[in-house]
Amino acid sequence: SGNVIMDFLEFIYKNYRYNEWMKWVENVWRKNAMEAGQEDDPFEGIVYAFKAGKADLLQNRFSKDLQRLKNYLRQAKDSSYQLRVRKELRNLLNYP
Repeated sequence: SGNVIMDFLEFIYKNYRYNEWMKWVENVWRKNAMEAGQEDDPFEGIVYAFKAGKADLLQNRFSKDLQRLKNYLRQAKDSSYQLRVRKELRNLLNYP
């Protein structure tokens, strides 16, 4: 994404403050799922599949929910901090 500040902060939290990051992820999910009127709640199943390395579950059972979660997280990050970096500059600064 072009939101380098929020992506950097997410990287720090995800890798060094995982429990706090997961609380934020769950809060973002619950808020958005409730606003969307979603009745079933696959969040715990998604978390289980990630922790257990169950790629087949993520791909087959939770693919639409996982995409929805990723969209919710992107929207939450983008609304928190508006600064963007152009793709050309991101590519220049990116490393393999």
